[in-house]
Amino acid sequence: MDLNSTKTYDRFDRKAGNLSRQIFTLVQLIYGFPSVCLMGYIFIHLATSSKYKNSFYRLVQGDLLFMTLSLPYILLIFDTNLKKDIRLSRESSSVDPARPDVS
Repeated sequence: MDLNSTKTYDRFDRKAGNLSRQIFTLVQLIYGFPSVCLMGYIFIHLATSSKYKNSFYRLVQGDLLFMTLSLPYILLIFDTNLKKDIRLSRESSSVDPARPDVS
């Protein structure tokens, strides 16, 4: 494999990574906005209606709140690009831990 094909592959790999990040972000936005609106509507409706005073409806209300707020963080766990970015930023740090900071 010559040097030019390696550069082409690296460039393609970076473009594919950026595209997958954009798609992943778009999916989170498309899912998140209507989900928060629906959760807010149901949460307020359950809180203000006298028909839903049973404890089961309070559990549904709490489940709506916790699952909607935690889903983006759960999705971030499966985002391998984020893991690569964190790992690369640590490896490419220019800080020398052996030298004291003299300022």
